Amino acid sequence: YASRADLRTVMSEVPGQKLDKISVSHVGKLAQIVRTFQGERTIQAVGRLDMRERLGLFYKNTSQAICLTGAEEQVAKQTHRSLERELVAVTESSDDLVHGDFNLSNVLFDQPTAKFGLIDFERAFIGFGLLDIAKGAGRILDNDTESVSVFLHAYFGRVPTVEEQKHFLLAQMYEYLGAVSYFALEGYRNGY
Repeated sequence: YASRADLRTVMSEVPGQKLDKISVSHVGKLAQIVRTFQGERTIQAVGRLDMRERLGLFYKNTSQAICLTGAEEQVAKQTHRSLERELVAVTESSDDLVHGDFNLSNVLFDQPTAKFGLIDFERAFIGFGLLDIAKGAGRILDNDTESVSVFLHAYFGRVPTVEEQKHFLLAQMYEYLGAVSYFALEGYRNGY
């Protein structure tokens, strides 16, 4: 968009409003919207996530951070190794369209129709769809066990298998490692 005014004009054309929180009764609908979005194949110029490269960046950031204790740095390194061993292959074989910034500020809800919509796709990539679900579990559902269970069930359209649950937990580890990487280096340097 050329300006904030253009963005406001576009936003005014999008039905719905941003949410402060989501009720458990709407979690299943939101999961279905995400699943539908991830299956979209008409979007072209979206790159594939290079999981090895991203994990390497996370590792570099945490290694350079002077604010982590030795124990925290060790946990970050172990997490990095586990993700490299377990998640890279799954990500390389996945072809989901991933939103990349799935949080409440990028979800619109239209009260009269009870429909959800997603906005802000500038971080979208081709990769592993459960990365969106892991981010949403933390940033939208506050990792509430009941809501996350409903979310996963609706996302898969059934009770997730043990393997799918494992992949979800790996995606959460990725999300947490990314947050540690960001805040340990950038946050510490910039005082927040």
